[in-house]
Amino acid sequence: MDLVGMNVGKYIIGIDPDVTKQSLAMLVPNSPPLVIYKKVPKAEGCREAEVLQLARATEVIRKILNIVEGWQLKPETFEVYIEHQNMEQQKKEKKVNAQDLTNLAHISGIWSGMVSALLWVPHKQIHIVTASTWKNSQPKRINQPRTLKALGYEYKMMGGKRPYATPTSDMSTVLRYTMDQPNPGDWEDINDSLGLAVYGAKEEAKVRRRKIQR
Repeated sequence: MDLVGMNVGKYIIGIDPDVTKQSLAMLVPNSPPLVIYKKVPKAEGCREAEVLQLARATEVIRKILNIVEGWQLKPETFEVYIEHQNMEQQKKEKKVNAQDLTNLAHISGIWSGMVSALLWVPHKQIHIVTASTWKNSQPKRINQPRTLKALGYEYKMMGGKRPYATPTSDMSTVLRYTMDQPNPGDWEDINDSLGLAVYGAKEEAKVRRRKIQR
């Protein structure tokens, strides 16, 4: 798929860390994106939650490795964008559990480590970005429709007072490698992983333009 008229020639991975689920999206040059969605069992306590996240992150990255190993891709072909929570911003916007934010920060680190260890992606190609940065401080009701539209998919809004977009297009190709089939409500998280990948593609396009201009 040629993302909104530009193909950066790289495999852009977006990862939206969460305590109860894992969502990874990858933009593939000249092909539809793919999403791997994996639910995480409920944990008893923070330590167990992080152990479960480590196990699930490993499963998801190994799944990606199995998919792309036949494509003979080099590590420099990947750019990875992982969301990290801005704790100060979260505290200003709503009441949050500080321990939850700490857990999410740890989970972001787990993902970064697994990507580096299993896909051999150099650290300079792993980008940790806050939600406010990649979303440009836009709420889900604005950002998620833009993401799906940029990828060429139709959608409808769901979620009542906290609206998010759910695709109405056939997403079977996008989900061709998923580990768990998502429910309509799960797209609230999946869209964020796709959004991170779209943000990453735009950032890579900027880098390419700067190199051409030199």
